[in-house]
Amino acid sequence: MEYQQKMHKTVEQYAGMYRDTLQRNNIPDADKKTEEYKAKLAGMYATEEYRRRESLYPTMQMSKIYAVVAMCLMLQSYGYQKEEIFDIVNGAFRKLKALLYGLEKVIDSTPLAWPIARKWNLNEYANRQKDGSITFEMFDAKPDRIEYKINGCQYVAVFESFGIREMCKIFCMTDTQAYANLTRHVRFERYSDLSDGEVCWDVVSKK
Repeated sequence: MEYQQKMHKTVEQYAGMYRDTLQRNNIPDADKKTEEYKAKLAGMYATEEYRRRESLYPTMQMSKIYAVVAMCLMLQSYGYQKEEIFDIVNGAFRKLKALLYGLEKVIDSTPLAWPIARKWNLNEYANRQKDGSITFEMFDAKPDRIEYKINGCQYVAVFESFGIREMCKIFCMTDTQAYANLTRHVRFERYSDLSDGEVCWDVVSKK
């Protein structure tokens, strides 16, 4: 019962964000579409596959991933194209993104930007090694440069299981968006990602 109440609150939370972004984009019948979204997401959370993934990959925020997948599926069913869906879904998380961007701008203004960015990457690698939610073909960390190639990712796997692998780029884009605010001391280069390629290949280095 406690778990069901928790998931009900989670559905309501993401439904509120979904309704807000529908209204901001002047999409008609926002209330009706929100109710359809709630039913869709609640059904996805109730599956054994969701429970399995949530249990196997604790370093991932699986509830958020499924919430975004549900948004993509619903918007796709209304005839929206990929780039439109990206804009609408990103808008649903605009408040959280604004807080993160503000923090990143503060970090960017200090010489600590590179040590912090380097530590983020090292911690991310260590955490993903624990549950295997992301697998690395290679990970090379030097004092002034980190390069990695990711050949397996559960973010991609979830989107792919719903037939919309290419829309996982919504999550891939969070890296480029974050590093866009860390330009004084950090250089970020992405050569490919797993949403539409065979590897995610990034290089993060000190300027």
